[in-house]
Amino acid sequence: MRHAQMQRLVYLERVAYWTGRVSRLDLMEAYGISGVQASTDFGAYQDRNPGALRYDLSVKRYFWADGARPVLCVPDFSGALREFVPQLLRRPPRIRQPLPAVQRAVLRAAMSGAALSVAYRPDSAATGRREGKAVTLEVVIRELWQDSNGRWMANLSETGSGQAREIALADITHIR
Repeated sequence: MRHAQMQRLVYLERVAYWTGRVSRLDLMEAYGISGVQASTDFGAYQDRNPGALRYDLSVKRYFWADGARPVLCVPDFSGALREFVPQLLRRPPRIRQPLPAVQRAVLRAAMSGAALSVAYRPDSAATGRREGKAVTLEVVIRELWQDSNGRWMANLSETGSGQAREIALADITHIR
């Protein structure tokens, strides 16, 4: 079986599994194929997963059979929501990403254990905007993680005093 046909069979199964129904027209519109090719794909799917689809001649549509299990895809609820009802999903807040130069420097320093000179301006808790003067520190990276909002954070240790600081990498404005 060619890769393109396998992709169509996975699509067919995903649509039928999540929505409960699928038709030749669904395949034809999604992939720009002929009705004959769509019929061939349904036959190929039924050979792979007998009994999973039930055809209703009165509406010319296949329905997902009770108790059937997908064989070509792993059910992914999040993916199904994004595909079938994206208009109902809450958009995550836009997260400020660290500058590319900061990303590379942090990765290199984390790999080598070398100290970095970082200038950062923390966000104000009240406004969410960068406020005040930039702070410059000589630091060593101790730990990196993503917080619950998806921001990359760093636990840093000042080289002179050993004082620990937690900062968002997106707050770093300059690295030397």
